[in-house]
Parts: sequence; C-alpha cells; structure tokens
Amino acid sequence: ADMKEAYKKRVDFMVERLNEIDGIYCAHPEGTFYVFPDISELGVPSMDFAMKLFEEKKVRCAPGTQYGENGEGHIRFALVRPLEDLEEVCDRLEDFVKNIPPGVPPAVP
Repeated sequence: ADMKEAYKKRVDFMVERLNEIDGIYCAHPEGTFYVFPDISELGVPSMDFAMKLFEEKKVRCAPGTQYGENGEGHIRFALVRPLEDLEEVCDRLEDFVKNIPPGVPPAVP
C-alpha cells in the first residue's frame, strides 16, 4: 500500500510538471509507474531528443521509438526514483527544452 501511494504521488507530480513545460503534453497513465509524454510539438526525433537530453543534462529517458513506430514523438520515463529526484529531472528537462531552437533538431554525433 505504501509503494502504491508513493508511485501515485510520483505519477501525479510528473504529469502535472511535464504539462507545465512548453511543447510537452503528458496524459495521465492508469495503473503504471511510467509516463509517456508527447514531445512531437518540439520537432525533434525522439531518439535524438533522448540522446541529447542525457548528453547535456544527464537525464535518462527512453525514446518512444523503442515501443513501436507509433512511439515516435514521445519519450518514456520510469518513475522509480524518489520524488525529489523527479523534481530535479523536470527542472533539467525544462531547461533543456527551453534551449532547443524552434523547429531545429539538436545535432547528434
């Protein structure tokens, strides 16, 4: 029961916080501890986005393409870290997104 409540808090926090970041939309998942936000408005392929996010901000996420062709335009976060860590993830993600030039995917080596 304690873990279920902890994951619910993490999911609720992440969905609310992700939806505050311009260019990202996150639906509220049911019965899982993952979120699958839509980043398509940012105009960056999900693989490039995930790689650059880790390279620049040391934040790991999975590109949506790992979950099938319909996953393009999404990334996936597993909410297994404490809430305090997820707050830092969102702050770093927001800073990363603010610095993506509109319509220009970041270069991936």
